[in-house]
Amino acid sequence: MPGDLHNHSTCSDGSVPIQRLPKMAARVGLDTMAISDHDTLLSVRYCYEHPTQDGVRLIPATELTGYDYERHHRVHLLTFWPDPESPELIRHCDIMRQRRNECCLQSAREIEQIYPQFRTEQALEYAKDSGVLFKSGIMQALQQEYEQQRLKNSQEELRRRQEVITRCPEIGQYLAERQNLIFGGVRGILNGKAAADDLPARMDVMNKRIAGLLRQSGFPADYLDPVYRCKQCRDTGYVGEPIREMCPCLRSAFYARLYREVGLGEKAEQSFAAFDPNVFSDQPLPGKKYSQRQLMDMLRHQCEQYAEKYPSAATMDLLLMGQSGLGKTYLMHAIAKRLLERGFNVMMISAYRFLDVARRAYFSGKQEEMDTLMDTDVLMIDDMGVEPLMENITIVQWFNLINERQLRGKGTVISTNLNVEELRRRYTERITSRLLDGKQCMLLQFLGDDVRRNKA
Repeated sequence: MPGDLHNHSTCSDGSVPIQRLPKMAARVGLDTMAISDHDTLLSVRYCYEHPTQDGVRLIPATELTGYDYERHHRVHLLTFWPDPESPELIRHCDIMRQRRNECCLQSAREIEQIYPQFRTEQALEYAKDSGVLFKSGIMQALQQEYEQQRLKNSQEELRRRQEVITRCPEIGQYLAERQNLIFGGVRGILNGKAAADDLPARMDVMNKRIAGLLRQSGFPADYLDPVYRCKQCRDTGYVGEPIREMCPCLRSAFYARLYREVGLGEKAEQSFAAFDPNVFSDQPLPGKKYSQRQLMDMLRHQCEQYAEKYPSAATMDLLLMGQSGLGKTYLMHAIAKRLLERGFNVMMISAYRFLDVARRAYFSGKQEEMDTLMDTDVLMIDDMGVEPLMENITIVQWFNLINERQLRGKGTVISTNLNVEELRRRYTERITSRLLDGKQCMLLQFLGDDVRRNKA
């Protein structure tokens, strides 16, 4: 009984409508298939309503997003014959689909800022069946934009050709002659009647004649060359043979979107590779046998090790402590960038922004934003201590966040200008003890002079 137990349709991130999947399965000899779309009951209900279609037995299934707390990473669970009326299952699917949709809609809007040709409405066309915009929909829309770009390139090439021939008809004769030369040479090679040895030389002579006439007519010598926005991938979005990879021009849209999504914005250039220890003093720190430069090089190494090894780093959490202008935020940005490159979900916010989210959740009872902070793989909070102390909110919400994320095995990176005693006075021993627990959180102390003041 040949079958396939893992298939997606346009009810989630697939490219084929669910009604067409059984016929495609039948064509390749399958008599059983499970349609297991991401976090949705649409395909489950369809399979229950259509137990057999086009001679193929349909198994109701769904692929649920979960988290493995022992191994500390996200997992997908294939669930067969689920109960589509289960309140718990309905709630789970609604929450996951809402989060995924919000994330991808934000992604699409930010891609619009990078590629003006991209339109969120185009991507939403791929979400008609599911009601959710998946990353695959964004990619499909981007590929459609690239296809439109290639069409524009062809139109521009034709326009240039007509412009050139109008001004210099002789070039048109050479272009036709060059085309005949190419086709004639290829036909000869295929028929085995002509050697191709002299074809490159003849083409070189022809190209030089055309380039000379272009310059004489007031055009650049390469005016009739193929038009590409990206010459590396020739506007296909992909490079490499036989293994094709995403071209940097296409990849940059996604990375730029990720950096903006997690709060990096224009700080995306702050990376471990760009870190320059020479901006720090090489004079020994007061009472120490090492300089600020040596200290910063060591701290950079520890932060990079955390970003490279997470979630198997020495600790799940980091506390970056020190006065302003010592490089804490820079290294947080570098950690975030490396984690994103490794495929982890990262969110970076200020302590003030965290308190604002917590306050709204406290008064409204709506936990969606707080759930996002709890669920992200690595949460990075900058400037702990600048947020206002609100009675029954600030301390309680900080404790809940730190404690819950530690229980879930999620990484948290926090920076603060406060020292240990100031932390204890402001946030109580209950919170401070969790941040100073060496088994769970590594304390990185920054010392020295404000590098921004030195630059000034």
